[in-house]
Amino acid sequence: MATVIIYGKVAEVVNDGYPRIKVWESYDFKGEQRNRLWTAWLDNAISIQKDDEVSIEGSLGTKVGTYNKPGQETKQVVEHSLNNCLVKLTKAAEPKSSTPIEDVINIMAPPPGIPQNNPF
Repeated sequence: MATVIIYGKVAEVVNDGYPRIKVWESYDFKGEQRNRLWTAWLDNAISIQKDDEVSIEGSLGTKVGTYNKPGQETKQVVEHSLNNCLVKLTKAAEPKSSTPIEDVINIMAPPPGIPQNNPF
């Protein structure tokens, strides 16, 4: 079995059942930027988070699968996976900003030090 190393951005983390992460790898194909989705199967839960950038070394696995984009025909694809993985965090994800509703709540909340029971 071939051992490969990939670098990419974490798209999904599953720590329940069979722990795994899905990672988007970017690569160049004839001068064009392309993306490839990998599934890295893990022995134990991991503290990696969505949008972290990682490097993963593992045994290559592939199988034929299908992809169904809504409104289009089902396509046959090659699913890429890695087993017996060594995962290294290369760059932590940027902290997420607040959601739009949290922004509204923060605008409506009085600044610290101002009494909240003012009649106006």
